[in-house]
Parts: sequence; C-alpha cells; structure tokens
Amino acid sequence: METPNPSHPTDPTLGRDILDELKPPLPPEPDRAPVVSTTDRIEAAIARGEASMAPEVASEPAKSEYSIEDYVDSLESVKNARRFLAKAYEKYHLKEGSKVEGLTTTDQRKGISKERPSWEEHLPQDDSVQEQQRWDEYVQSFPDAGIRGSLNYLQRVAMKHQQIKDAPELKDKIGEYAKDKLEVMAEVAAFRSLERQELAVIARIEALHARAVALGESECPDRELLAKQSRHIMVLSEARNGMIQSPKAAEELERRRNLDAKMQFDGGILMTEQMETVARQNMPALLQGEPLLLTGETGGAKTVLARELARRVLERTGKGDLEPEIISGHGEMNTYTLMGKSELISDEQGNIATDFVVGPIVRAMRDGKPLILDEVNAMPPEIIKRLNIIMQLRPGQTYSIQEDSGKVITAQPGFCIIGTMNEKSHRYRGVETLSVEFKDRFGSNRAQIRYPDQDTKPGETAMPKELIKLALLELTEKDGNVHLKHMTDVELMNLIRVAHYTQMLFTNPADDARLQDYIDPERLGQAASGATGLNKTVISPRTMLQIIHKVNNGGGGITIQEALSNLMIDVTDQTDKRIIMNLLKNYSLLPAKETNQPTTEETS
Repeated sequence: METPNPSHPTDPTLGRDILDELKPPLPPEPDRAPVVSTTDRIEAAIARGEASMAPEVASEPAKSEYSIEDYVDSLESVKNARRFLAKAYEKYHLKEGSKVEGLTTTDQRKGISKERPSWEEHLPQDDSVQEQQRWDEYVQSFPDAGIRGSLNYLQRVAMKHQQIKDAPELKDKIGEYAKDKLEVMAEVAAFRSLERQELAVIARIEALHARAVALGESECPDRELLAKQSRHIMVLSEARNGMIQSPKAAEELERRRNLDAKMQFDGGILMTEQMETVARQNMPALLQGEPLLLTGETGGAKTVLARELARRVLERTGKGDLEPEIISGHGEMNTYTLMGKSELISDEQGNIATDFVVGPIVRAMRDGKPLILDEVNAMPPEIIKRLNIIMQLRPGQTYSIQEDSGKVITAQPGFCIIGTMNEKSHRYRGVETLSVEFKDRFGSNRAQIRYPDQDTKPGETAMPKELIKLALLELTEKDGNVHLKHMTDVELMNLIRVAHYTQMLFTNPADDARLQDYIDPERLGQAASGATGLNKTVISPRTMLQIIHKVNNGGGGITIQEALSNLMIDVTDQTDKRIIMNLLKNYSLLPAKETNQPTTEETS
C-alpha cells in the first residue's frame, strides 16, 4: 500500500518565532562586552552545590560603565541566589531527620522557613581581611556543603550587585527605574483589584441565586438588588478601560496573569475560553441543583473541568473547605458502594450493633456537595436505572434511602450531579450508550468539550495558540518566565503542531479537506461510513504535556524524539501508526536511527 505524503513539503522550522511573539518583549540589549548570564551562573552553582563544591569565582570582563539592564540583571541574580539558598537549607533540614511526627511536609517547611537565618546580615561589610575571615567562619559553621556553596555564591552576586549599584553613571537611573517600577506596579495592582471586585460581585449574584434555591425559589426574587449588583459590574468594567497605558504595565499585567494561570495549571486545570463558556452557561443551573453532562474525547480535561465546576459550586454555597464526592464508573459497581450499607460494630463493652455507613451519594445529599459521576456510561445498567430518580432530586427535596430501611434525607443546597463520559465507539472499551430516559434527565445541560484549536487548520502559519499556551505554562517557573531546557524552540513548536494535527485527525472525518496531506488512502475510502483520520491513537493535550514535562525535567536523559518513539511502541492500529510516523518524520521528530527507516507496512 502506498504511504500518503504531503502534497506540499512542510517546513519543520515554521513557527520558530511564535514563542517570542507570545512572550513579553525584553528590553533592548545595550552595546557592552559579553557577560556570563544569570541562568548559566545559577545552573553552574547548582551543579557544584550538589557535588559538595563551593562555587568558583568566574572572571567577568572588566567594564567601565554599567547600564540599568546590568542593575536589573544583578538584582535578579541576588533574588535567585536567595531562593536557591533557601531550598538548600530546607532540603538539608528535611534530609537530616528534623521531621516532626504528625506534621505534614508543607507545615514542616513553613517551620524551617521561619527559623531560616538572615544570610545577608552576615555578609562582609568591606573588603578587609578580617571581614572576609569572619564571613568564611560563618560559612564553615554549616555542616552541609550545599549550603556552604550557596552562601559563597550569594556573596559573589551580592558584591557584584553592590558594585553596579554604586556606579556613578547609575546614580540617577536607579532612582528613575525604581520610580517607574513602582508606578507600573501601582497601575497593575489597581487594574487587578478592579478585576477581583468584579469577580466578587459575580460570585455574590450566584450566591444570591443559590440561597434562593435553598428556600424553594427558582432564582433570587430581589430584582432591585440584582439590578444594583449588575450596575456595579458595569461600573467596574468601565473603570478598567484605558487604565493600562504603558507597554511596561501591559507586560507586567501579562506576567502576573501568567503566574495566576501557572498556579491554576499546577492545580490541575487551565480554564480555556471554551471551559469558561461552559462554566458561565451552566453555573446557574448547577447552583439550582440541576445535573450537567460533559462529553468529549480522551485527554480533553472533562474530569478536571467537572472538579473546577464543583469547586465553584462549593465556594458559592459557602462550603469552600469541602471536596466534591467523586465516583468513577466501572462494570463491577453496585448500589451499596454508592448509597451505603449496614455494618456490624462493637462498642467498648463488646456489645454488637448494626450501623449504616453512608456512601458517596448520600454524603453528597446530606452535606450539600456536588457529586461527580466520572465516565458515567461505564456504569452497569442497574446503577443507571437507580440514578434516574436521584437525577431529579433538587436541594430542599427529600429522598428515601432503601438501603437504610427507608430513612428519609433532605438534599442540602450545593447538591448537584456532574457527569462525564466518552461517547460510545470502537475507541473506548467498557462503555455503553446511555438510555434516552437517563439522558433526558440532563435536559439542555450538556456540553461537549473539544480539543483546543479545533478551528485552526493544522500545518499552516495560523498556529494552535491554546496548545501553545498550555505548553508555555508547563515550562513556566515560579518567576513567571518560560524556561526551555533540553529541547529547542523549534522542537517544541513541532511537537505542538504534531499534537494538534493528531487531535484534528482523531476528531474529524477522514475526508476533511484540511487534513488531506496525511490521510491514509485506505482510511479515506472509509470516510463514507464515518471513519476519522486516526482511528484509536491521538497525542492528546494531556499526553503532549507529559512529553514536555518528561523531556524538560529529565536532565538531558531523554529527547523529544526518543519520548515520541517510545510512545509509538504501543500503537496497535497499523494505519494510525503509519500516519503518525509520517507526521513525526516530516517534522523532524524521529530519532536519527529511525528517520531513514521505512515506516510500518511501507514494505508490505
């Protein structure tokens, strides 16, 4: 069988500049002699600290004048030195058995942080031998070589920073820089404060509706109060218009938002525009106790979106310290694991009694918590039938628990059901088609979660920006900046483009004109019967991020090419394998030893 080839050669370096376009622009570099970069110095110091070696004093070219960029760079070096020293101190104390029984690691770290010395108070006050000797004695008082090496590194960068700070040519510039920075920070802080106020008003409106539901109303009856809150939102939104004026303020706002997104991302989810739309459209219904069904393909963040929606429901109903109940569907489930069951218990005197231990569904009703039915169509039919009645339950209504001798329970505000599922197909084993009766319980509260960038044609100059944003957040560190290690920007961009291509091939019909470059002729012939470009295999957003994390944090032990080659080992659909291997080959993402090898079935 002939292997499909693109109708036009694809430039594997296309999109080389896209990362730079999405990053805040850096200030222009002044003409000056080259210096050792902050990143290089930090990485070298880390390596030496791990090897129990004190940092060497690298010689830097002598300079007659310094710029404000030198000052900023040296200040950042000092900040990074402090952070690295704090980590070394924490690591040493945790390793040396200072762990306190019963305390979590997080609490112990907080305690270590409070006890951490003020390092810079001990730095040499001048260049005298006596001061240097005093500092050396202080450094040697720490038994850990990593801490000693970090202290010496801090001394070096602090001395360099002070030298730049004292430069006559920067006397006025540093003051101007500090003033400008304060103005930018004030501008951004005011803007973000208005944003937070607007979100708080929106949350208040939703809470008013939630309380009304608890009292048996369909929504808040106080129209005047709702109108007042709505006007407040309009005022806050209008107040933000034109507030961010300078490019520096725009850059700082973007950096702050990146940090917020990174925190959200590290927490397990990044709310895309599509997800926020789903939240906006369905949050009122969830607060009234109506169910919601989320459908989509594997790795598309259905479950994490369900968790985020549940978190917002709990927050709006004043239960932010609680967690939702989650039930993962499988074929061996029974009603006792969901509703609860009676168990024999004994008291201190040895008397035996029967007690009913509630299950997750009853807990959700009793405590007023969302119930997430993950992969609901993987549940047995008898469970689905039992859920039909529960799906109609709303806060304030009662339910009789058959397993607890008919005990009646009242569903509390905050109770609602969020279901997730993959549609039944040849791709997903163990899932069934939901009955019309059960689906009707969701009414119009349904949302399909598509892969990102489905409206962007793959392989062209229009880049998959949502996937790029996900990748950048995976590479963003605590300073709010992207740190690309052990891969080039071209390799990263090509991985994103290949992932986007596979997602389009996986979800769209085989005869989609946008995908013709890689559609297999055999698969194309099956388009009339509903075949998609890829049958069972996809590099989903989740898989793409796992590859980026593995490579970027692998210390150079694995390349993107090797990670993708390992991924392809378990692909059983040979047509899928042939299509993806051609994609990888065309985007230079195959290991060198495989690049010139024929792909599977090319020789058949």
